[in-house]
Amino acid sequence: MPEKIEEIGSWQLRSNKGFSFRANSTLPLGGKGFGDPGIELNQAISRVIDFYAELNQPAIFQILPSIHRELERSIKAIGFRSKGEVRFETMRIDDSVIIDVGDFLDIQVQISNYPTDDWLELHGDDEISAELMLRTPSKYLHLYQQSELVATSRAAFTEDWAGISRVRVRQDKQGQGFGKKIMLATLQEIKDSGVENAFLQVESENVNALAIYHSVGFSLHHYLNYSILEN
Repeated sequence: MPEKIEEIGSWQLRSNKGFSFRANSTLPLGGKGFGDPGIELNQAISRVIDFYAELNQPAIFQILPSIHRELERSIKAIGFRSKGEVRFETMRIDDSVIIDVGDFLDIQVQISNYPTDDWLELHGDDEISAELMLRTPSKYLHLYQQSELVATSRAAFTEDWAGISRVRVRQDKQGQGFGKKIMLATLQEIKDSGVENAFLQVESENVNALAIYHSVGFSLHHYLNYSILEN
C-alpha cells in the first residue's frame, strides 16, 4: 500500500519512497484516452510532475496501452520513456484447484508475517524496505535447503486478492526447480488463507519467469508499462 496517495480527479498519484514502480506511479483511472483528471490534460500532467518533484522522485505513469493512447502520446512528447512491457497475470484459486507441491525431500518452507534478515539479504533490501512492505498485510515465504535460504516470495493481501511479488531464487540455485516450488508453496498459503484470486506483474521479456508462472496456472489479463520522465 502506498504511503501517500493524492488525487487529481480520478487519477491517483501514489508514492512509497521510491519502493517499486507500482506504488510510486500515477494511475490514470476514469475512461479511455487519458482517464478523467477533471482538468485539462497538459495541466494534469504538469501537476503530476510537480507532485513527484516535491518528493524528490521521478514522475511515473502506469499506462495501459489499450486504454491510455492519448495520454501515452502526450507524455512521450515531453520526455517520458517506457521502461518495457509488463504483463499483468492473474489466477483463480478456488476449491477446484489442486496444488501439487510434490516431494520437497530436503526442502523446508517457512512462512512468517515479516521478512527475516535472510529474506532481506537475498534481495539486497534494508530496514526501510522492510518497513514499507509491512504496511500491507503479507506473508513472507522462505525456502530452505539444508538450512540455506535458496528462494523467497511475498504474498500481499488486499480484500479478496493476493499479489505475489519478490519471487527470487539464489543465483547459484537457479534452474533446479526452486522457482516453481516457491510459487506452489505461495499459492498453497494463499489458498489456506481463504483468498481465491492472485495476481502478479512480470516483464514480458522475462521468459524464464513466465514459464514458471504459466506452469502453475497464471494467465495474461492485460499488458501495461511504466513510463518515466527522463531528465
